[in-house]
Amino acid sequence: MNFINTQIHFILFFLTFILSKGYVLNSDKELSLSKRSYKNNEVPKFVADIISENREKRQVQIFKKDSQQVKNLKKRINQLLKEREENFLKRKKQRERELKNRRERELKLRKQRQERRQKELRNRRINEEKRRQERERRRRSTTQTTRTVTTTVTTTPTVATTTTASTTVVP
Repeated sequence: MNFINTQIHFILFFLTFILSKGYVLNSDKELSLSKRSYKNNEVPKFVADIISENREKRQVQIFKKDSQQVKNLKKRINQLLKEREENFLKRKKQRERELKNRRERELKLRKQRQERRQKELRNRRINEEKRRQERERRRRSTTQTTRTVTTTVTTTPTVATTTTASTTVVP
């Protein structure tokens, strides 16, 4: 019974902690911010939004009371900042394109090497099979030569001996 009470207290503490932080379970069973946690129902800003907002804020404000020379300088500064941002985005896109192209090239080269390797292995198997068949054919076609030698030796006038010897030559 004590174990069950401990479990219940733990679950209640956990739920209280989650709800006090402003998180609720949504329909997808994920924790998400509840509307109560937003200040004045404003949408929370994420890191990417904050970074882009900071980039947009990199401009000099031009006031009506500024002299024409100062206004022109501030316009020039804003123009340079805008160009800098555009160049940054261009370089970023260029890097992404280069990375994508490099991956595609590497994949293509890997595929070509694999096909070449498969072709080499196939040719090696075919050549080895041809060599094996050629060796087998030569071994079978080589005639097993048999020589018969007959020698007649007479030692006595009444007894004659005939000796027959055969040899087999195998290559």
